[in-house]
Amino acid sequence: MARPRGEKDIFFDLLTGLPNRWRFEKRLQQIIVRAEVRENGVGLVLIDLTGIKQVNATLGHTAGDALVKEAAELIKSHAPAGSLVGRLDGDEFGVLLTDLAGEAVSSSLAWAEKLLTMIHEVELAYEGRPIRVGANAGLSFCPLDADNGPELFRQAYLALQTAKKLGSNTLQRFVPMMQTTAWEEFDNLA
Repeated sequence: MARPRGEKDIFFDLLTGLPNRWRFEKRLQQIIVRAEVRENGVGLVLIDLTGIKQVNATLGHTAGDALVKEAAELIKSHAPAGSLVGRLDGDEFGVLLTDLAGEAVSSSLAWAEKLLTMIHEVELAYEGRPIRVGANAGLSFCPLDADNGPELFRQAYLALQTAKKLGSNTLQRFVPMMQTTAWEEFDNLA
């Protein structure tokens, strides 16, 4: 018999304990409204781990889960004060940078670049075998790039997809040309 689902099961990822996509997106909306009142900015960093699928295929999902948990701990422990970290999908995380002002873009980019380096340097020993993964990240800012949560998410995702095309351990900040390219690719699907 299945146990009743509690709030923790509904709003948080069971593997990492981080907010899940639904909870993360709800908090994103609330944080953007708060930032507008305070006249501060918000940054969204989407991080996609690379190599997890190969780990799952060769060593099994237990090894992949161990790497995801390790990455979650690393991201959470190195996230700036006041930020929100969530697990959005199997090997994808989000970090919501809050109360940004002044040199927010350059400091956020520097933080994200350092985080990618740390993830790449993590070596997990699983059944006596060293395992490493990499990561890519996309970054977007509100109100600089977007003025609402769904648009901020879409732009950070476009930046992440651009980073993934460029290779592992790449960081990209959203630029409007990414949206133009996405529309062109979409129009060519037919």
